[in-house]
This record gives sequence, C-alpha cells and structure tokens, in this order.
Amino acid sequence: MKKLIPILVLCMLVVFCWSNPSSAAMKPPNLIGTWTGTAQGANETEFLTMQMTLEITQQEGAAFIGTIAFDTDAAFAVSGVVVANGILKITGSESVFEALIVSGKRVKKIGGTGQKIATADSPSATIAFILSKTK
Repeated sequence: MKKLIPILVLCMLVVFCWSNPSSAAMKPPNLIGTWTGTAQGANETEFLTMQMTLEITQQEGAAFIGTIAFDTDAAFAVSGVVVANGILKITGSESVFEALIVSGKRVKKIGGTGQKIATADSPSATIAFILSKTK
C-alpha cells in the first residue's frame, strides 16, 4: 500500500496538469482590424517619425495576413503569426518586425521593433512603434 500512494499522487498530478487550462495552449486573440500609430527610428542619415498603419484582414488560428503602410506610401502585403507569450512575428517584402501584444482582457495595443527594408524611394530604417486598434 505504501508503494501505491506515490503512484496515485503522480497520476493525480499528471491528470491535473493535462486538464489545467493554464497549461494548455492559449487561443490567439482576434487581431483582425486596423491598427494605427506612430513609428520612430533612424536610417543611416536621419531620424524618422512616421505614421504606421497595420491592417489585418484575415486570421486563421495564430496566423494572419494583412498590409502595412507608412505615411502616405502605398501599403505592402505582410503575413505573421502569434507565437508564445503574445509575441507577433510579422514579415513582408518591405519589413521584418517583432511585436508584443499589450492587453488586459482584450487586445488594446501592439508595440514592437523592426526593420523597414530599403525601397527605391527610401533607405532601410530601424524603427519602434506602438499601434492602437482604430477599426
């Protein structure tokens, strides 16, 4: 009987951890919508402040698709994924970003840093941003 007690305790721990919602994978938040804010950074020759708009148009589970635009430049396509602890990885032809979802019960802001890749119209720049959901 003494050997059976530790086995029962171990079985109870396994069942508890298996069924505990905090140990299960969290459902990614709904990010669909328009997120706007100010991005600040620098390139090789100047400091930059620009408006940034991230529009997430589709989401399936943790993966999402949308566009990013800076100031009045044309928007370019991006895709991304929500990874552990609310971190977003966002990539596109003109950017690579890592962001963190800042939220309480609902997602309110996304803050992050990244690289705006050089285009024919502008050099590459390292930027930081905080975006709020507007639509």
